[in-house]
Amino acid sequence: MTNSKQSESEIILELAKKRGALQFGKFQLSAGGTSSYYFDGRIITLDPEAGYHVAKAILPILKEC
Repeated sequence: MTNSKQSESEIILELAKKRGALQFGKFQLSAGGTSSYYFDGRIITLDPEAGYHVAKAILPILKEC
């Protein structure tokens, strides 16, 4: 479970690593280049716990619009 003293971004990063959304290695990009990491945002936004924290992090930004 997550620590209540962690920021939303820290919680999201932790969950991204645990859920396999953030991977490190050598990845071939569709544009032909390479990257040392890969982030699959679908995994995080569709996961109930992680999606909650993403929404919680985005809500203050949306309120400013």
